Amino acid sequence: MTKVTGPVATFAANTNVGQEVSAAAQCQSGGVLIAGGYELANGSSAKAEITRTLPGNAGVNGNWQVTASVTTKGNQTISVQAYALCA
Repeated sequence: MTKVTGPVATFAANTNVGQEVSAAAQCQSGGVLIAGGYELANGSSAKAEITRTLPGNAGVNGNWQVTASVTTKGNQTISVQAYALCA
């Protein structure tokens, strides 16, 4: 099994509550999506929560999608990165 990470999606500092950002990771070279997940890095005052994490496309070259929403406005950035587990 291979863990494939997608690009990091970032909220800027002082992003308003309710704003969303999405991230995705895709299996490559005929890999089959088995599962997926995410890493969320909140600031000390800026916070977000995951509102959606699911397969975007299952099967061969499938992808995993994640959506996060700001819950607390703060002066730090917040980042989220999806990963796909591929066989």
